[in-house]
Amino acid sequence: MNVTVTNLKQAQLRARAPRVLFYVFILILCLSGLRSILGGPAEATAPRAVAAPATDWTATAYAQDFARAYLTWGVAEPQAEREERLAPYLASDLDPTGGVRPAEGADQAVAWTSVVGVRRVGDREIVTVHVGTSNRPLYLAVPVDRTEDGRLGIPGYPAIVGPPASDTRARDVDEPRVDDGSLRGVVERALRNYLALNRDDLLADLTAGALVAPPAEPLTLDRVEDVTWVDEGRRVAVQATAKDAQETQLTLRYELDVTKADRWFVRSVHIDPTFGGGRSTP
Repeated sequence: MNVTVTNLKQAQLRARAPRVLFYVFILILCLSGLRSILGGPAEATAPRAVAAPATDWTATAYAQDFARAYLTWGVAEPQAEREERLAPYLASDLDPTGGVRPAEGADQAVAWTSVVGVRRVGDREIVTVHVGTSNRPLYLAVPVDRTEDGRLGIPGYPAIVGPPASDTRARDVDEPRVDDGSLRGVVERALRNYLALNRDDLLADLTAGALVAPPAEPLTLDRVEDVTWVDEGRRVAVQATAKDAQETQLTLRYELDVTKADRWFVRSVHIDPTFGGGRSTP
């Protein structure tokens, strides 16, 4: 007769296994339900908010285009042509002339425009445009609406306003002088090569991820007048004089982001050429 020897403890564990698995299954269900209660249903999760752009650049360009059309007239131009030029901008309940009645025999052309301010009022942008006309420069505040489907329009007449507020008092700016001779040498050399459009020499003083936008035409660095800390250890200001190709002398100020590894390097020269905004970060 064959006798099978069975370990008592193993037998007990095998007997209990179905009950243990059942309890584990119940525990999983309980935890899943508790998570649903605490977290809420998935469909109730609020979508991530997308921030609106600080400035609607399309609206500012639109306001400038309108300002050019609005402030241009001539003796030889039929009124119908001027109204046709304004028609794509003005709301249908406004005077098709934009409310402008040029003086008899008057001519006016627009040479240039620039945006000096944008103010958001509800869904409307008030764009202040500095306009250089053949008669005089002026500031025109243009209301620009954007409809739900994204279309732009001028809902009301513009306003002639004053220039932006200015303050010409001397600023008390506390920028300590940079005493580190090696740093002064690096920023002066980098600025000299930046202005002269010496790309290869400039790269030697830039970090690997640096982004710079050299001027369109070369300048010759004459002398560096001062190097100061804007943000100690991170950003310096360089006041210098330079000359252009016609020997015109210019006093200029550049701010450079800097960082130190085995020596000092330049991370940016004055601006971020991607125009992303914000300050540089380490």
